[in-house]
Amino acid sequence: MPSTSEKPDVSSDNHSLIPCTEVKWIRNIGRKVPGSNVYYSIEGEATRLKSFNEIERYCKRHNIEYDPSLFNFRKDNTESQRFSDLSEQQEALMVEVTIPNCYKQAIRSRYASKWHDAMDKEINVMKERKVWDLVDHPDNIKILENRWVYTIKYDENNKIVRYKARLVARGNTQLRGESFDEVFSPVINFTIVRLFFTICVCLWKWTHIQV
Repeated sequence: MPSTSEKPDVSSDNHSLIPCTEVKWIRNIGRKVPGSNVYYSIEGEATRLKSFNEIERYCKRHNIEYDPSLFNFRKDNTESQRFSDLSEQQEALMVEVTIPNCYKQAIRSRYASKWHDAMDKEINVMKERKVWDLVDHPDNIKILENRWVYTIKYDENNKIVRYKARLVARGNTQLRGESFDEVFSPVINFTIVRLFFTICVCLWKWTHIQV
């Protein structure tokens, strides 16, 4: 008759198992596949466990105490998460920034800092190109007013790429004889441009544009 000391010590085997809570389980949701696509992975490993059975087998192989209450493969959570993400994306696309019609609206809007940056960039560009400068008001000269024109540039996914601002003169306030004497339009006729290059080629044998 075998002695009691020869019986397997079940309690000692249980103590040798790693508690399931000490393993860093990561719950993942595959959103590219319709339906339930929940799987668990372990931090630092490329393991993908897609069911309770797979997790249980993994625990047995690695001496981990299996606790099914720590895992959740329910489909409703996956669907709700997926629809939540879709609704957030649609909501983000539906949010439209109101474009201000004047400077006061721009500086009072919730995106005032964006419009300020756009206006600063416009002023700096004009300074670099030497087409704008601050001067003293000449006597007996009517100064044309100007205004800021704002717009927003979007990409192909309807996401905002850049806030843009342009400083333009209010040409409609000009009066002939007071603001100007001659009428002209700074538009180039490309027929004349082609004629000019043709003459240059014929007379001076140009083979490329000489600047």
